[in-house]
Amino acid sequence: MKSLLCIFFIFLFAEFVFSANYYVSTLGNDNNSGSKQSPFRTIKKSTNVVKPGDTVFVLQGVYNEIVRFTNSGTETNPIVFFGEPNKTIIDASNIIEKYSGIFHIEGLSWIEIHNFFLKNSSDQGFYVDNSSDITLKNNKTLNTYSSGIGCWGCSSILIDSNEVELACNGGPQECISIANCENFLVRYNKVHYGINGTLGGEGIDAKDGSQNGIIHNNTVFDLARLGIYIDAWDKYTNNIQVYNNVVYNCTEGIVLASEMGGILENIWIFNNLTYKNKYIGINISSNGDDPDIKIKPIKQIYIINNTSCFNGETWGGGIAIGNPDADNIIIRNNLCSFNHSFQISYEGRSSKGLIFENNLIFPFLNYPNETRGEQYVEADPLFINNSVDDYRLTEDSPAIDRGSSNQAPQLDFLGNRRPIGKAVDIGAFEYFIESSIEENRLIDDSIFTYPIPCSDYLNFLINSEKINKTNSLKIEIFDELTNQIVSLDFNDFQYSYNAGFVQLRVPVTELSSGFYFYRISLSEEVLTGKMTVLR
Repeated sequence: MKSLLCIFFIFLFAEFVFSANYYVSTLGNDNNSGSKQSPFRTIKKSTNVVKPGDTVFVLQGVYNEIVRFTNSGTETNPIVFFGEPNKTIIDASNIIEKYSGIFHIEGLSWIEIHNFFLKNSSDQGFYVDNSSDITLKNNKTLNTYSSGIGCWGCSSILIDSNEVELACNGGPQECISIANCENFLVRYNKVHYGINGTLGGEGIDAKDGSQNGIIHNNTVFDLARLGIYIDAWDKYTNNIQVYNNVVYNCTEGIVLASEMGGILENIWIFNNLTYKNKYIGINISSNGDDPDIKIKPIKQIYIINNTSCFNGETWGGGIAIGNPDADNIIIRNNLCSFNHSFQISYEGRSSKGLIFENNLIFPFLNYPNETRGEQYVEADPLFINNSVDDYRLTEDSPAIDRGSSNQAPQLDFLGNRRPIGKAVDIGAFEYFIESSIEENRLIDDSIFTYPIPCSDYLNFLINSEKINKTNSLKIEIFDELTNQIVSLDFNDFQYSYNAGFVQLRVPVTELSSGFYFYRISLSEEVLTGKMTVLR
């Protein structure tokens, strides 16, 4: 093991010899060198000196500044900024700067920002404009007048595992705004507690010409406006997937619109859970206030294998199509139950261009243009425990094996293979008997696993100190029947170094799409978890 580590660090030196690390501390001085022993005082100073491949570590403390980033990285050498989770705080109280953000990125590329807590902005938290290849990961924003995170006219954007709280607090836009962006990925974020929806405040919005994007595994709740919004506005907006999200306690769950007449096309909504929203769980709407806009074209919309329940307080339902211009709309394999006024409805329009099939409806309420569709199921879905919002299926559920395989997603909300039984189940959850392998987590968070789902590699980030102390390392992968199908030790890995962690890459190209378990053993410590492979 020691000889391997020697080779490993020689490799690191060769790769990173031209890169620099800089440090920022509340105890520093901007006349310092920026080393760990002589840190800068402001983040702004570090942005002026970094070059491609450099990394900035901002130490814990409260910083009062607006940071305008000035330099770009490259594809092979991005510029990376790390804070300390929940401890590196940028408080912009008493700084008034409109049309900007606490962190302002404009006309730049290949920048990564991790682990910062931005709060009390007079405008946005993160403002990213006309930029590309930007990563915002594991950050938090609190109490921003406008968006917590706003991306405008960008490409190749990753917004991953952030928390956005109390955004659009009196101001316009949305908590996370994606406007006229291409190739964006918004995943694993938590967006919540938006109490002042006077001018804006929707949860996550991909809008205004955005295309080729994915919004998945986000949790959006407790907002004064709707949860996830896909709005063409006045531009052609297309090819967006919205899946595996949870939206509750908002005005509406997931909403599609063409407010100013732009074409909205090829949108996939699947494996989402929307419940206890004020009005509608999933809505193809006719939103827009301009009376001069007569046509709001929405077409090629696929709403498949969602669960939408208990929506509507005084009025509302599971799935609604209220846009008379919507065409080629597929509503299939959805579970809609216990909603207030209707389960699935197309009120105020004809059924032309709409396909409803293999949905579970309960109860049917005879609302105007409420529909059962074809091959429907009308019965109590028998959730495990909806009183605690557990909407998985019991073994006796009538939703089991009653869905269609036509365009059904290969994995369910939890990453289980679909179908598991004779046929696809209705709703976001495929009925699944839990394996005897149980998940556990190390208390010190010294191991991280990503991405899940994966397709080419499963990556493990392991604290380098833990690697140095171990005399054995093994990674195993099991199928859903707990049969071991992969077993590797340290000599088998591709590895690299990433900010104090050893990164191990496990190839999974030989695995078919489905649900698996991994187990990593370091001496006497063992970590197990669930993973999915998606082709």
